[in-house]
Amino acid sequence: MKAWICSAYDPLEGELAMVAWAETAGKAKSSVVGDERLGEAEFLEIKCRRAAWADDMSEMPWEKFEIEKLRHGWSWYLPDGRLVDSKTVPLIEKFGGTVSEFYKAYVKHTAPLGYSEDGFYEEK
Repeated sequence: MKAWICSAYDPLEGELAMVAWAETAGKAKSSVVGDERLGEAEFLEIKCRRAAWADDMSEMPWEKFEIEKLRHGWSWYLPDGRLVDSKTVPLIEKFGGTVSEFYKAYVKHTAPLGYSEDGFYEEK
């Protein structure tokens, strides 16, 4: 199945995006209409573009797919406003293996992690 990055603009959140798997862009759009991850956008408000890197990942566990999205240029903010992006992947893999376990290790100080304007880093 082909992977598609489907996106829509939300006036409060800005550009929202998600990955959908379908044979065509139109079918991908239809599958995400009204999805809260796209601000409940309607069909004509949604744009889809190919994401060939994710074609074989539709059955991948969500936690692993999050890391693959980071590797392919995605980023997001954690609940405390700290940015997670591709530079964070080696630390996620070293300290937790998933974004949620990494964040718990950071918050609970169970791993030597720090954060600066350049992002997360391993404390020495």
